Amino acid sequence: MELVVRAGGGSGTRPDAAASVQNDVMRLAVELAAERVAAQAIRLISGSARSTPLRTVHADSDAGPSLTMWRFTPGRIALDPLPCNVLSYLWHGTPTVTRIAGGRYARKRLRVGAVTFLPQGMASEWLLEGTAASLQVYIPPRAVQAFGEEHPSSPCPLVIDDFFGIEDSWLDTYFQMLISEYDTFSSQQAPTDSLLVDQTQHSLLRHLIRWHSSTSGGNRDAIDRRNKVSPLRPAVLQRISEFIDANLAADITLHALADLAALSVEHFLRSFRAATGKTPYQYVLEQRFDKAAVLLKTNAAPVSAIAPECGFQNPSHFSVRFRAHFGVSPSEFRRGLGRNPQC
Repeated sequence: MELVVRAGGGSGTRPDAAASVQNDVMRLAVELAAERVAAQAIRLISGSARSTPLRTVHADSDAGPSLTMWRFTPGRIALDPLPCNVLSYLWHGTPTVTRIAGGRYARKRLRVGAVTFLPQGMASEWLLEGTAASLQVYIPPRAVQAFGEEHPSSPCPLVIDDFFGIEDSWLDTYFQMLISEYDTFSSQQAPTDSLLVDQTQHSLLRHLIRWHSSTSGGNRDAIDRRNKVSPLRPAVLQRISEFIDANLAADITLHALADLAALSVEHFLRSFRAATGKTPYQYVLEQRFDKAAVLLKTNAAPVSAIAPECGFQNPSHFSVRFRAHFGVSPSEFRRGLGRNPQC
């Protein structure tokens, strides 16, 4: 079923070791707090719906969204006010859903692609007639606050409008992208790639605030102007590329890359794409595929050993993604089939 809620360039000086450790501790604290907010919302939904998430992915920052895949059976779901905003996408089923929230009653027959937004702090009741599968994105209040800080010309406070079962082609494309990454895998197999989830938060918030809030046309123009940035300088791009190459086996986060560029995450995302024509996630994924291709051709290690060296912790996930990229399995590629990576 689908559930949703509506809520009401740094300097070039490098911090000393003590300041760096302090920053790491503070970041860890806010990351844990953000995960707890999403986890609390997920527990509330799970308890009321008597359903267990198929897959959960948490972002790596307090301003990043988390997401969960659900399958819901017919029944009633009563939710106390949730601690975060919830954006829900119906990706399977055609249920009839009754929603009572904010003193309003609505009943709709939903189709695949229907999107609902339930704000933080709004109690709601849902009656689901028919089975359904939903992908939910949990947006912490800090995310909206951070967007406002990045766009000082936006109205304050920023308020995203409550909506139920609407069609939105941009959001449909956004969720289809997420589904293509996660729907293939079980909860044990699916990769937890916070880089993918985090890098989409700016675009998602920008769309919600631009088209589903009280933002005026003038403020929309200001948001658009704010998104025009200069590409990363060649020296900075080189530093980031070297860092990625040296850490392909590790969990590379947006914060780590943005820190190298001495930029906010929002600014870094736009500048990186302006410089490379790719998102950080696309760039890192391509580097991982290229490294895997080289190792398969030059190393006799089994595929299960090569996968984690390239940042794929699950060999099954690695094989599926490798075939999608090269057109053949890793074993077939090693035997000389398929196309070689571009140099």
